[in-house]
Amino acid sequence: MSNNINDLNLKKEIFPLFDYCLNDISKYKLFDLLNFTLKNKEEIYARQIIIKGFIKNESNLENYTYSKIYFHQVHNFLTQASYDELDISKLDLIIFSKVKQEIQSKIIQFTSLFEKILNSFLKKINKTDFPTSYVKDLDYMIDFISFFEIDYYKSLNNYKIKDIISLSKKIKSKKNEFQKFYDILLKSEAYFSISQGCIFNKFTFPSFIDHDISIKDVYHPLLEKPVSNDVFFDKNVILLTGPNMSGKSTFLKSIFISIYLGHLGIAVPAKEANFPFFDYFSISINHQDDLKSGYSHFMNEIISLKKVLEKYHEGKRCFVIFDELFKGTNIEDAIAISSETIKGLLTYNASYFLISTHLHLLNNLNEIKENKTGNFYIESRIENNKPIFTYKLKDGWSDLKIGQILFQNEGITSLLSK
Repeated sequence: MSNNINDLNLKKEIFPLFDYCLNDISKYKLFDLLNFTLKNKEEIYARQIIIKGFIKNESNLENYTYSKIYFHQVHNFLTQASYDELDISKLDLIIFSKVKQEIQSKIIQFTSLFEKILNSFLKKINKTDFPTSYVKDLDYMIDFISFFEIDYYKSLNNYKIKDIISLSKKIKSKKNEFQKFYDILLKSEAYFSISQGCIFNKFTFPSFIDHDISIKDVYHPLLEKPVSNDVFFDKNVILLTGPNMSGKSTFLKSIFISIYLGHLGIAVPAKEANFPFFDYFSISINHQDDLKSGYSHFMNEIISLKKVLEKYHEGKRCFVIFDELFKGTNIEDAIAISSETIKGLLTYNASYFLISTHLHLLNNLNEIKENKTGNFYIESRIENNKPIFTYKLKDGWSDLKIGQILFQNEGITSLLSK
């Protein structure tokens, strides 16, 4: 499902959390899985069961490894190269030693790799830990590899001419099935990689509920010493305040990461998580001017908001984060259109909008005064004329300003007066 998640930075921030892949092609499959949320709760729970199954089989699969070079060479040989070279005769192998050497080398790589996939991975898996639909995939892969009598050929010290011809014929007979086999295998390895990331990071699988967002001890998984927070959002518009450097963007991103990963069927960085199913995701954090297309920061905000509203009117249930919405325009304009936006979004039932803002005058809006919005701030305080940041989420509204304090503490005032 297509979402507006460029600001999530999947490749640099999320992908490494789950990248335990043994080869580059599995990495591509993993990245693909991370890019698209699932269509419904049933698909999500089905994937959860598969990943949980791999978690349960962690000790069974701890020795699963193989040569990355072998994997890519065999993959190219089976899926991309011409099979004409397998049309060999006994006479060819007798006369042309180079032909025999080349074919034998590929067969040795093939048997070595597929023996490890079969005996160190597929046959080590306890199939009772997986749903029936996925067990069919496992059985298919086992039957497919078993067709080649891998254990027999792997046991040979030397390949006789008849062995080379026999296995070559078997490989060629399955040439139209290798792509299907690899599609299933690579997805399985991506699931296995995800399970290792969930184990290492001690993530928790979420549950899906009809209303409200409730997450216990949610944190940003990339921070070395993250501060966790409990969140409970029972309003569809959540406003977040706090001074610069207080951690608003980091907090918003931690929420988005948890809910987004949950919709991939993956465990999340929290002790417990419960939230509704969403059809569309959008995150706008730290936007810059788009010089290539000629859009200013403000115009990007307008376009992003418009796309979200259009998705809602298409019937999508949206989860959206706007970090400092409309900061790209003057204060008067920002307050006016922010007020209009907040009032309008309050009517967008079943979708959730988390908005951070520096526009303190918004607090005069009746909808905010009457707590029709959820109002929170990231705690900060001044001690000995220095800002103290706790990064903890609190109920209410913050009007704390630290710009002048930082300005003075850095000696800017004295430098300007000289």
